[in-house]
Amino acid sequence: MSVTELFQPSFSPLAYLAQLQQNNTSFVTDHAFQKACDVFEDYLDQLHDRKGSDYLQRQRDAIIGEPAAQSYFVDEIHTFLRMNPQFQSVAYPRYYPNLAEAIFQHVIGFGPLSVWFRNPTEAAHVIGTNILFQKAGSNRKILQPFSYESMEQVQKLIRSITLWDPLTQVSATQNWTEVNMYDGTRVTIMVPPMSKVPVLIFRQFPFKDHTFEGEAERGTVDKTSIRWWKLLSRLMLNTIVTGFRGSGKSTFVKVIYGARDKDLTVVTVERDSFEFRLEEAFPEREPFIIPVRTPLETMDKIFDVFLRADAHYIIVPEMRSGEIEVVLRSKEKGNGYLVTYHGQDMVFLPSEMARLSLALHPSYDYESELIRAARSLQVVVWMDELPSGRKVVLGVYAFDYSEETGIFQVIPWVTYNRESDTWHYLEEIPASMDRKLRELYPDFYAAFRNEFSKLAAQSPMQKVRIQKLHLKEAM
Repeated sequence: MSVTELFQPSFSPLAYLAQLQQNNTSFVTDHAFQKACDVFEDYLDQLHDRKGSDYLQRQRDAIIGEPAAQSYFVDEIHTFLRMNPQFQSVAYPRYYPNLAEAIFQHVIGFGPLSVWFRNPTEAAHVIGTNILFQKAGSNRKILQPFSYESMEQVQKLIRSITLWDPLTQVSATQNWTEVNMYDGTRVTIMVPPMSKVPVLIFRQFPFKDHTFEGEAERGTVDKTSIRWWKLLSRLMLNTIVTGFRGSGKSTFVKVIYGARDKDLTVVTVERDSFEFRLEEAFPEREPFIIPVRTPLETMDKIFDVFLRADAHYIIVPEMRSGEIEVVLRSKEKGNGYLVTYHGQDMVFLPSEMARLSLALHPSYDYESELIRAARSLQVVVWMDELPSGRKVVLGVYAFDYSEETGIFQVIPWVTYNRESDTWHYLEEIPASMDRKLRELYPDFYAAFRNEFSKLAAQSPMQKVRIQKLHLKEAM
């Protein structure tokens, strides 16, 4: 339950925003309202040790959306207003639905940004004191006619969000962090000197239907390919989902996971914070999900946890320099990986992975890491966000590396045509992959080949470009 639901307001944020944007007006805090907020803070001081751990935990829980903590502060505000009737009729910013929530958001919560939480789009930005909301169905941001009144208010918001957990706090040396809210909203925070002014990026992941049927309905994949995608997922090939930020990679990884057998134990590996929340997307599978997080310094030790957990495979929601060793070792000594990565050029993936490895282990041999990466790659899914805001799979690529010849090849299985809004298919499976899948998953693989043949016949790839090169050429 949200704060707004607790208050049961008769208020339409979208209608009010339209009116506010038309008039292009903003609210400068009324003296009486500020006085009410100041007196409420004094009231809280009398009730609690506001620097104590219990209070700080409750405050942080309320900020990130925990219902019981929010309800506690709502009750305290109502009690305060009954005890101080002189404040019951003060003017408050009209982007709040009522006085009680105005006090809550001004003293405890998100201030004017709380408007976005009442009707969230995919993202909201706070840049300095300015507030921008992502336009629904688009990747454009709209500057709002209200803002924070001072940089001090923004700094207070940052301190409130990062309360309690030392791994999420920012400082002169730690200039950015990420925090996950109770409702799954991810907050990325940057502060000077990394950014000129404080920046907060709020992102929501509205898709609760983590199925290929849902992805097809949203236009991410071809509706005729649903069965093909499900069978591909169950073949348990090492898979990287790549693309720019906001292209739908994390959601698609969850969809692939959802298509696999429910009783396969998986370890999710994250750095610093639990943001992937696989167990919340699949609560019925929680006993089979082992979420692990660790700072960069101890990331190398995570693979031992993976082995001891007797997991079937590993999921890395974002592959960076710290995670690359875990990914490569999961192929060499484990049962493979499912990861996301910010990349675009398929041919240079092995060299990019090798450089990630050397960034954390400068003493490693580059050519050896290049070969390790090439050996591990099997399938890459390339995603993007169209100008309309729609996420699409731009391509699916199979990878093959020959130990004998040193030849590395990238085979386009699926390509997307932007002009016709169609997908095209090429049934070309590397011989080594074919042998392995026939042995490990004969039934699934036979069905997969059958679906692949149908798709390739119905919508064949017109311009086939299988890239073959010596691995050293991809350096």
